[in-house]
Amino acid sequence: MKPEVGMYVRGNYNGIGKLIKHYKGEYEIAFNESRVIGRGKLEMKASHNIIELIEVGDYVNGYRVTKIGTELLDFKTVECLFSDSWTSTCFIYGNSNIKSVVTKEQFKAMEYEVQQCQENL
Repeated sequence: MKPEVGMYVRGNYNGIGKLIKHYKGEYEIAFNESRVIGRGKLEMKASHNIIELIEVGDYVNGYRVTKIGTELLDFKTVECLFSDSWTSTCFIYGNSNIKSVVTKEQFKAMEYEVQQCQENL
């Protein structure tokens, strides 16, 4: 789908944002607290429905997405991990139930890898 102003876009490392300008090879995308301005071809997934940009490994409303089902009518099923011991299937209708999304790329960019120290005994 060709990106249009007002669509949600998913980038490789910035997460999901909203396209607010796309004119003659220039674009501007608004993320939570920042904006990205660029030139050239916009190489991102785009959709009017944010739910279509959610992938396994993302976090929706604070819960990790473990499986994405098929769309039934206007519903899309997203299986979320609620604890280490069980999962539950959530039914998300359009964009109305989605309050927050953290993409797996954002999580990866923020992670800190703990180095194991070897002690000399």
